[in-house]
Amino acid sequence: MPDWLAHVLFAYVLCSLLGMKFKQFTKANTALVMAGALIPDLVKFELGFDLLGIAVEDLLAPLHTPIGSFVSAALIALLFTEVLCTFIVTLALRGNEAS
Repeated sequence: MPDWLAHVLFAYVLCSLLGMKFKQFTKANTALVMAGALIPDLVKFELGFDLLGIAVEDLLAPLHTPIGSFVSAALIALLFTEVLCTFIVTLALRGNEAS
């Protein structure tokens, strides 16, 4: 949980600072970057499934890789009208956290 908070706060502060200089960093795009910062932490859903006795490690493990984050950001972008802009903004912070 603390890593979620750190990722979201870093994304918020970064977008707030960039918003002073660039008009593209609106509140909507800031929220998108904050959501993108949580993509690598989707692996944590495994903990909930472990309590239920369901093994999902093999399904969720690829999300913590750069390719997995790329694919999940692309799928999230499909939910918005401006797909390319959404994809780029969602993936922006994820590139810094690749492991």
